[in-house]
Amino acid sequence: MSRLEGCSRVVVVSTYRKWCMDGETTSRRIAVCERLFKDGEVLYRTTFYNESTGETLCAPLKKSRLKENAVPSIFPGCPTYLSSSTSSIRESPSKKRQRLEQVQIERSIIESLNSK
Repeated sequence: MSRLEGCSRVVVVSTYRKWCMDGETTSRRIAVCERLFKDGEVLYRTTFYNESTGETLCAPLKKSRLKENAVPSIFPGCPTYLSSSTSSIRESPSKKRQRLEQVQIERSIIESLNSK
């Protein structure tokens, strides 16, 4: 795999079909520059929880990887409207429902305590 022009920090991507145009074919693994991704979308370490000992092991990765839902969103040298500043990952309906129910329960408890 050759170095990308002008990029010193490369991350290997094994699945990126959602970024490809219809009908476009490439090799199974490609490399992209880390600078195209937001902080937290590139993984440098991996963790493993050992259930028998209750210990969490942490080790650096030889090659950095992308999180599953990572999408290139920072485009240096392009107009700023092309680089998204908000998160594109939406909260699932069930998690949102749970969160809103929890907020309502907390409000009810506070109101109950204040009314006494």
